[in-house]
Amino acid sequence: MKNWVPYLIFTTNNSKNISLNTNILETNLINIIILLILLIYLLGNFLNTNLSSRHEQIANTIKSGEKRLNEAKQRLKEAKFQWFQASIIIEEIKEQTKQTKVNLLESEYNNINHTLSQRFNNLLTILYYREQQVLSVIIQQVSEITLKQVTKKLKNSLIDKNQSLIINNKINRLESHL
Repeated sequence: MKNWVPYLIFTTNNSKNISLNTNILETNLINIIILLILLIYLLGNFLNTNLSSRHEQIANTIKSGEKRLNEAKQRLKEAKFQWFQASIIIEEIKEQTKQTKVNLLESEYNNINHTLSQRFNNLLTILYYREQQVLSVIIQQVSEITLKQVTKKLKNSLIDKNQSLIINNKINRLESHL
């Protein structure tokens, strides 16, 4: 410790006081100052160039990052706009689908209703025709029965000659009605 103490600028004496060491060469202050000046002079341009290029590189990186950020924001904005348009189109498609379903159901209802009406009308026509046939058969049978009964009564009440004339006359009338 005693070897390096005399080289300090401020030294302590044996009396424990701090005093200034006036021997500048001993303290190497001049050497240190010269070394610092040389370092600043020699390394100053290198450091300045290096730091300025690093500064430019960082500035360019920041500008590039800001540019990419703005591009990403623009793409996000476009994507949101496209999403909004797609959602509108989807809603329109849903509405069109609902309307198409309603139209198809109405069309199917109308077709079925028309088909059923035709079938019902056909059945009514067939029923009316059969009713007329049955009525005709009934009328014919009633006529025949009535004719037989009348014939029988006439046979019993009239004489043969008159009876034949009346029967023939009645038969001719009935035939003309049929």
